[in-house]
Order: sequence, then structure tokens, then C-alpha cells
Amino acid sequence: MEPLEIKAFGFEPDAPRNVFHLALPRLEAFPAHLPMLSPEFTLFLACDSRNIPLSALDTFAKMALAQGAVYVCTWGPDCERVHDIFDEAIVGRLLDGGEAASPHSTITTTWHHGETLEEALDFFLTAAAPGDDYAAGCEAALVISVDNQERAVRIDNFLSSQVPPGTRTYIYSSDSDGIMWMRDDFDEPLEEFAEST
Repeated sequence: MEPLEIKAFGFEPDAPRNVFHLALPRLEAFPAHLPMLSPEFTLFLACDSRNIPLSALDTFAKMALAQGAVYVCTWGPDCERVHDIFDEAIVGRLLDGGEAASPHSTITTTWHHGETLEEALDFFLTAAAPGDDYAAGCEAALVISVDNQERAVRIDNFLSSQVPPGTRTYIYSSDSDGIMWMRDDFDEPLEEFAEST
């Protein structure tokens, strides 16, 4: 598997969450573990899901929730379907665990059809707030773009304009037992990043 590049942009303007951008070649490349994320995180998915099979979307939703996604925004063609798949996965987790949902532990999902990418990202950065039970552990905001380099550049440009400077790039490879590398501001040499798990 080719290593994935995960960019960290600093803190959200209105919340103490580190903002990350992960550009995936395809949805199935989403890693099973991203050690730089906090126990809970908000998630923004930008993709054209019209040709992505239900099984791949369901697997992705379950993996993201298992890793700690507690607020999910979807954007792009067919984003309503992705939103619904996340909702089904959330209900499935509640039924499997026998847990009772409360207003403070609700995992919120939103879809942003008819909005520009920048409008949807602005909502994600300024209005996506996890439930009270998750707030203390939610210190990361993860933006994922899938299979579209132009979209990935737009996301990087928008995040750079909204989040304080200090970009750090993590290089993740599952082929090397999850060893991570990082470089600051794109031009520093790579150095090993020790996982905190």
C-alpha cells in the first residue's frame, strides 16, 4: 500500500480541535488506525459516492465510528446516501451495544448538498460541535477527500486560509506496522513520529 499523507493545519478558529486533511486515492484506503487523532473527532467527508458500492461506504462508516467519529458532515454527489449509511451504522452500534442514546451522547450527521465545498467546510469548522459527552475527548477535526486532486487542493487552500499557520504533514504507511513520519511546513526533513498508543 502506498503511504498516505495526512496534513495537520493547527486549531479550528472556534474550537480547540486540531484540523487534519487526509486525501485518499479511494475510500477503501482509509486506514484502520490514525494515531494522531484524539479519542473522539469530527469528520468531514468530501467525495463523489455515486459509484462507490454500498458495502464500501458501510465499511468506511463503521471504521470511522469505531475510531471515534462523533460528528459527521458529508459533501459531494450522493452525499445524502452517505449520510443515511452513517445514520444506519450509528443505530446499529446502539442496538448491538444495548446502549440508550441520550441528548448528550448523540452522534450528529449532516449532509451538504447544494452548498459549495467552501460553504460546507465553513460549517464544519465553525458549527460542527460534538455532544456534551464527547466534547472533552474531541480534540481533532478530520477532513477526508477521495479520488480528486483538484478538490484536495481546494480543501488545503481553504483550511490554510481559515486555520492559523503551522502546517505539519504526517506520512502514514500500514506496510511498516503503522510507523509514522512527519515534517513541518512541507520543507523540513522527515523525522520519526512516535505513536502515543
